[in-house]
Amino acid sequence: MVGSVAEPCFSSHRGRIKGLGDLARGLRDMAILGMLTCVPVGAASASEADDFAYLRLEQVERIQTAMLDFAAMEPPILEVRDSPERAALLRRGRELAEAIFDPVRTMEEMASALGVVPTDVPERIDAIAERMQALDIRPDAPDESVGASETTRSDKARIDAVSAAMASPELVAETRVTGRRIKWLYESILGGRCDELRALSARDVEAGIASVLADTRAADGVPTIPPLRGDLAREAMRGHLRTILSRLPDGDVAALSDFYTSEAGRQKKAALLQAFRERNDANGRAFLRQLIEDARNSP
Repeated sequence: MVGSVAEPCFSSHRGRIKGLGDLARGLRDMAILGMLTCVPVGAASASEADDFAYLRLEQVERIQTAMLDFAAMEPPILEVRDSPERAALLRRGRELAEAIFDPVRTMEEMASALGVVPTDVPERIDAIAERMQALDIRPDAPDESVGASETTRSDKARIDAVSAAMASPELVAETRVTGRRIKWLYESILGGRCDELRALSARDVEAGIASVLADTRAADGVPTIPPLRGDLAREAMRGHLRTILSRLPDGDVAALSDFYTSEAGRQKKAALLQAFRERNDANGRAFLRQLIEDARNSP
């Protein structure tokens, strides 16, 4: 995708990228903040606390934080090795990503989205989320309350079902969507062809961004490069969840199974996935637009 750099296209906080229309079409061949619902002071409820517990269970803040890592993309994922402008671009990208892909704001927005769902998360989810987090941080810590290994537990089928029902594998796959967008943008900037971008109208720029967002969302599996494949990310996360779930007490796994097969569980998961994807698309649009605007305004 990346050819030789014909001219400097990004320095300090400014950059240039090649024409969006051309790149949006070429992406298929690549081998690869919203306003929060205002809550009056003192209006916090047990239901809201339980929604935040569900978000912790699904590791939303941790997954959103991982989005930032793609802003520091390096070879071999970033297929530009020798550009003198790469370091400046990565610094600018990281700075912008920290402002746009804000994990704390994301948690608040997702909780707001869950709050409109007319079902409640069981209070027990909070304690289960804490136990899962502890096991995730210290996976080898001894705990007499945990069950047998993943392969010997009698509730293995239930563990498999819970890991498949959780939202976090889909959320992890969303980080790869972001990665594909950042890869496209960085390689475009470092690849040059700056005059084409300046020649585009504002309307053409927006149309090009929309095309890139759609193409990067669609490029989930082969031939996308493995580190940016959503299907591989989902399977890896499900395997990780099975390992953690197999170390929970049987009662916790049963409670999770009851929740994810309930109407409340299905509705909360659907609301979370929709809100997370919409926010990720909005963040991606803002990230692309700002760096493109830098390029269009550069001397």
